[in-house]
Amino acid sequence: MWLKDEPIPLPDFEKLVVADKFRWHAASSVRVGHGEKCLRKPPVPTNPAARRSGRNSPIFISDSNPANALAHVFAAVHQNRPFGLVPAEREAASNNFEPAFLAAAPKGSGQNLFLCKSSGSCGSPRWICRDHKSWIRSFEVNARLWGIDANAEFAVFGRLGYSLSLFCALESLHHGADLLLLSGLRPTVQFSALQKRSVSHIYATPTQLRQIGDAYRGSGLRSIMSVSRVFVGGAKLDRATKEIAVDVFPQAEISEFYGSSETSFVAATSKHSPAGSVGPPYPGNEIQIRDQSNDSVPAGRIGEIWVRSPYLFVGYADRDSKDTRGDENGFITIGELGYLDDGGNLYVVGRKNRMVTIADRNVFPELIEDFLLEVDGIERAAAVPIADRVRGSRIVAFVLGPSRRPGNDVILNRCRKEFGPLAAPRVIFDLENWPMLPSGKTDFQFLEQLAAGNRI
Repeated sequence: MWLKDEPIPLPDFEKLVVADKFRWHAASSVRVGHGEKCLRKPPVPTNPAARRSGRNSPIFISDSNPANALAHVFAAVHQNRPFGLVPAEREAASNNFEPAFLAAAPKGSGQNLFLCKSSGSCGSPRWICRDHKSWIRSFEVNARLWGIDANAEFAVFGRLGYSLSLFCALESLHHGADLLLLSGLRPTVQFSALQKRSVSHIYATPTQLRQIGDAYRGSGLRSIMSVSRVFVGGAKLDRATKEIAVDVFPQAEISEFYGSSETSFVAATSKHSPAGSVGPPYPGNEIQIRDQSNDSVPAGRIGEIWVRSPYLFVGYADRDSKDTRGDENGFITIGELGYLDDGGNLYVVGRKNRMVTIADRNVFPELIEDFLLEVDGIERAAAVPIADRVRGSRIVAFVLGPSRRPGNDVILNRCRKEFGPLAAPRVIFDLENWPMLPSGKTDFQFLEQLAAGNRI
């Protein structure tokens, strides 16, 4: 049962019949920014946003104009052709997409394939290949879980070239909900646009919520009362950011979900989920925690997170990831570590490729970041390793926040008490500007170079 005291009928996945391809429901309208443009059906797209190569090759679409990008998406759907959403910053960097993308992308129109970019927070973004059904199945489940229908209105803050934002847009159109596109706008403009609409459902990253919170506090305007559900993904939702979301959207239930571009939803919280967890498995999923020998481990023990799911991706269209692996039973892992409690709730401790060894002890930078974000006044936090000749590695932390928060010496002492002297950060640096990827996530590679002294 998904909610302990609110049972919701869920589909029988063996019998669930879903559409073969995405649809733009006749009841849906799309608005951009303040809503001065209202599209009630897929418009005829303008030419510059897409590049074509061959009858069955993907249509690559720039997300620089989100409404026009959606027009191209549904033109491709109508033609039974694969499509790929390209983040505008990548489209602007080159007049021609790499031939390797066109050569590697799966061919054929029968599978209703599409491509989107992963966030690239711990490496270069990858082309994720999916079929339409892998997301449509989630659309149908979410409608039952979270009351999504043609009376809803969605808002999305991010660029459609990244999977979280594209999922939000396509889900709203599938159900006949209205859609408010806010990508590329300043947070103050986004907040003002929300004031003028009756948005009920929001998908956002923690960073986007913090930015909206800053705009809200600086505006002197009232909070947004129409929102009933805020879905938070893309990174761990810390306590301070959740409090911000509650202030901005006081009538909303804040639902954190865990997943990735490769897996889609893996787990999601409800109001009954234990603090610190990302909730039980999303309906239809099975989660296993395995050790280095690929054996399942008991509750409470940290291991690699494996999931068997009806929502998985087809594969990578450009290059494989060494962290993503599958087995003969249909389970896959993307190299993230966590544990299950006795109630089946999942706790995520970090990525395997971010874990470092300090004096023979495994240290998870994500846990340090979560701890730092609990400190009043810290708005951003990152923990990165640098080489240490004696211990193998040591941790350096970066934070962003006003000067009225506790001093760094006080924070370092708290870290030593929490994690021990070896695993705690050795030093904390204040940043005036936080390095961000186009997807809205922290640029850890930049910070690692900064910590190592290779970039000032």
